[in-house]
Amino acid sequence: MILPGVVTHSVCMPRDTTRRRLLGTLGVGVTAGLAGCGSGGETATPSTTDTPTDTATDTAAGETDATTQTDAVGAVRVAHLSPNAPSVTVFLDGTVVFEDLSYGTVTDYGGVAAGERTVRIAPASDTEETVFEGSVSVAGDTGYTIAATGELGADDDRSFTPQVLTDDVTDPGDNNARLRLLHASPDAPAVDVRLLADDEPVATFDGVAFGQASTATVPLGEYTVEIRGDTPDDDGDVIAAYDLDLANGGTYSAFAVGYLSPESVPDDVSGERGFDLRVTRDDGGTQQVEAVPAQAAFRVAHLSPNAPSVDVLTDEMLTLSDLAFGDVSEYRPAGSGGRPVEIRPADDPQTNVFAGRIPFESGVNYTVAAVGEVGDGDFPFEPVALRDDNDPPGAETARVRLVHAVPDAPAVEVVAGDGSVVFDGLAYGNGAYTELPAGEYSLSVYSDTGDNEGEPITTVDVAAEGNAVYTLFAAGYLTADDEPADTALRVVSVRDDT
Repeated sequence: MILPGVVTHSVCMPRDTTRRRLLGTLGVGVTAGLAGCGSGGETATPSTTDTPTDTATDTAAGETDATTQTDAVGAVRVAHLSPNAPSVTVFLDGTVVFEDLSYGTVTDYGGVAAGERTVRIAPASDTEETVFEGSVSVAGDTGYTIAATGELGADDDRSFTPQVLTDDVTDPGDNNARLRLLHASPDAPAVDVRLLADDEPVATFDGVAFGQASTATVPLGEYTVEIRGDTPDDDGDVIAAYDLDLANGGTYSAFAVGYLSPESVPDDVSGERGFDLRVTRDDGGTQQVEAVPAQAAFRVAHLSPNAPSVDVLTDEMLTLSDLAFGDVSEYRPAGSGGRPVEIRPADDPQTNVFAGRIPFESGVNYTVAAVGEVGDGDFPFEPVALRDDNDPPGAETARVRLVHAVPDAPAVEVVAGDGSVVFDGLAYGNGAYTELPAGEYSLSVYSDTGDNEGEPITTVDVAAEGNAVYTLFAAGYLTADDEPADTALRVVSVRDDT
């Protein structure tokens, strides 16, 4: 890519038709590019040297007149992935080649003469200042991505550093696509990344740490890219998930960027810097590809017997307001992954009774049950994320779930009118499903002693329609007189599939 108004050297015409094909695949014109032609031969491995200076190197060693013919031409692009860095200008051998690149930008490729090249990166607002200067070995017939990662001002292994990646844009084969992942999120842990098709894993990038890249070749198709914290069994909490269309084949790069935690965003940084997946298609020139955040759905059930009405925020945005004890909200969409959730008293928005992340998986419905007691009770206030099974159970069948949220009650057993046990040994803080023939039921709740004799703790009537799903939320206090609030036991019945 040649920036308008920027003086560049011309790239000499390759004599080799194979090289023409490579540069064409990268979207690089063969008559113009980023740097002048050099006389050096091809080199094998790209490298960077973190040696910041205050002045640019004007000319690469061994550079010859721009009219000298050579076959040694590579291709380079730049990706600005440093979340706390300003817009930057990039110099190659002392010449501006990319100007005023903002965070998240991935440039197109430009032709570069092979040899040892000096790269300097400067703030766009002050190009006399240098935030990085180092050498890059460019081989002919090869494409590179210079990915500016890390944080300015950091003094550890996540400090601002351009990563030089060699780009493989060869044909991945019939009915295949190639995907490379670069971990460039400075506050995220090592991750396991799974490509799922129809909820089945097709490929896994295992244990990718910050600054590392990994590549997989997969069949053409539409995928969910599921990013999890690294564990030996690839079953860590979902950090984020995205829907990605690889049905057209070709070669792609996925850059995991931004800050995973909102608390990591520096106060002096403006603009969107949250965790994201930026994807480009690389063959045929850089093309932006949309990775759509995969969606889950959730609702909130207020089951804390001594908590006031509450407001619920997700991703620092007000989601639900003035939710009272016993209320169950409608489902709302949410991005998948570990979503930041805050619960605050409706009359005291400066105080959190809960602040943390709740993991949501793509395509799954959840009930976030706010259970326990605020203050110094024996059962701490916490949201419990329950996976909801709202699939139709069949025309003559109803699916019923019981959620036990009564902090002073023992594990319970629930018995139907004919004496059959519907739920057995359900403890506080848990939920369980059962399926029943459609009909009307009187369900008696007993302590889990096995004899089910005497007076039940409570009785609830359920009119269960066929092909329907219900949840019974048992909440309040079994003996309210002895507890922090006089909230008596109640059972809230909600139909889930409408």
